[in-house]
Amino acid sequence: MRIGDLKRLSVLLAAATLSAACGGTRPSTSTTPKSTPEPASPPPLASNAAADTAPSTAPATTVAQSWLALVDAAKYDESWQSSAPLLQKAISEQDWVATASHAREPLGKVLSRQIRSAVYRTAVPGAPAGKYVIIQFDTNFEHKASATETVTPAEDEDGSWKVSGYFIK
Repeated sequence: MRIGDLKRLSVLLAAATLSAACGGTRPSTSTTPKSTPEPASPPPLASNAAADTAPSTAPATTVAQSWLALVDAAKYDESWQSSAPLLQKAISEQDWVATASHAREPLGKVLSRQIRSAVYRTAVPGAPAGKYVIIQFDTNFEHKASATETVTPAEDEDGSWKVSGYFIK
């Protein structure tokens, strides 16, 4: 795989959407009071406070994994068709198919993929305000060990999650 292909893929797909994964804004948290008081308990650890109030990342993670299965199967056209309008406006289906195939096919089959992190965000630089989950996967490919895939689903107007960005490093 040529480095130029990876760079082109990252620029065309998700440069703005994924920059938050490297230190963008903090996740939004709700400050809505609970309707019924709860018994007193020790305050949560600081690292758990955001997890207690942020929405679940599970639906977006499920969508990301299904979308990656399409990419893994070289069904690039289907992956583009099931993507968020944000990604579809950034790159045409024809360009996506060409770019994704040039970037992914030299890597070979996926040998393993583990979720490293999934972070909920309401603001992502270069993208409209919305609901996003930035998911990083530690992925080992047949011809490239220790890759990091970043998939960013966005919540659509109908409440469904669709992939708005993809990056391989």
